[in-house]
Amino acid sequence: MFWCSPCFLFVGEIAEDSIRGALGTIRATLGNLAFIIMYAVGPLISIKDMATICVFTPIVFAFGYYWVPESPLYLMKNGRSQEAMESLLWLRGGDVQAAELEMMKLIAVVKKSESVNTSMKSLLSSRGTRRALVICIVLGASMQLSGMYPILNYAVSIFELTGGSVEPNTATVILGTVQIIGSLSSSFLLDIVGRRLLIITTQVIMSICLG
Repeated sequence: MFWCSPCFLFVGEIAEDSIRGALGTIRATLGNLAFIIMYAVGPLISIKDMATICVFTPIVFAFGYYWVPESPLYLMKNGRSQEAMESLLWLRGGDVQAAELEMMKLIAVVKKSESVNTSMKSLLSSRGTRRALVICIVLGASMQLSGMYPILNYAVSIFELTGGSVEPNTATVILGTVQIIGSLSSSFLLDIVGRRLLIITTQVIMSICLG
């Protein structure tokens, strides 16, 4: 999962302010869509064929991504302002006014970052940074310790052992659909109810379900 951090960082740097929150959740939505495809198609084809399909998808992505420009913020930090402007024009569909406005923001961000000490020691010495780090660790640990991935990976076996009336493969597709609904709902609610309330609500619901 080493690609996750660059992915989130790149999306955050190229997204418009109005949709940055929603785009931040798109990876989870696409991941859940992949689970549904695996659950629906998996029982119908061999493991080798499924592996071939899974390998083909990132190859197509890598080929298409070759033409995507570099992050404007990265280019500005490396003194490549002309390339940053061209990247913004490409990302904003040729809207010169929007690109120039964001270029001014980038210049201010780069100047501010140059005047701030960003060493690990200075970051950890900040009380706000330490709090943010603790929050991220707790949220990440709660997700991992919830048992989400074992349930998703062994969903068919779990449903077989429960002996329910719904066929196991059908039940896993329903499970994936619920995941999709949840991630899409968070995308819409993120900028409406706010991050904090959404996190607290989902954590409480998760605790109740685990209890």
